[in-house]
Amino acid sequence: RAHHTSAMAAPAPRPKPAPNLGVDPARSRDIMDDMVNVVETYVADGFDSFEECLNSELPQDAETAAALKRGLDVMYRATQERIDAHFGRFAEHAAATCFSVPSELMAAADLAHDLPSCSEEEERAMDQELVVLRRRLAHAAALAAHCDQQSTALEHEMAEHAEVSKQLREGKENAVR
Repeated sequence: RAHHTSAMAAPAPRPKPAPNLGVDPARSRDIMDDMVNVVETYVADGFDSFEECLNSELPQDAETAAALKRGLDVMYRATQERIDAHFGRFAEHAAATCFSVPSELMAAADLAHDLPSCSEEEERAMDQELVVLRRRLAHAAALAAHCDQQSTALEHEMAEHAEVSKQLREGKENAVR
């Protein structure tokens, strides 16, 4: 609030987020500060609108104006303290969850940085080889599925032959599958 800022005390310092792996802590603080600034702007705008509404409804004398300003300043400071407290806890939570990168992922990223680079031509050749390998893998999977079907059919046929063979050993002349 433009005309209420002079009566406000300096806001309490925000807690700093915990150290993060792979995330610039200053960037995460910038994001959190931007969020808090937006909320504080909306709150200030809301208080300004509230004050205008009250001024239009209340009598226009110095005593009422002073009491209104004191009351609004107290409410505004209390609101700011609540924002600071809640967003401080939110910033800590966000730093620990949203802005942190698991160490396993960072280790994988470090491994990726150590890989040699290649030219666009080499990359295209590798992409083409990858396409060929994917086709071969799909063909092998289809062949394996076909072989599994044949194996199941042969196992069923072998079971039928075993039954016929058993019946013949038992002396049944007209054994059938």
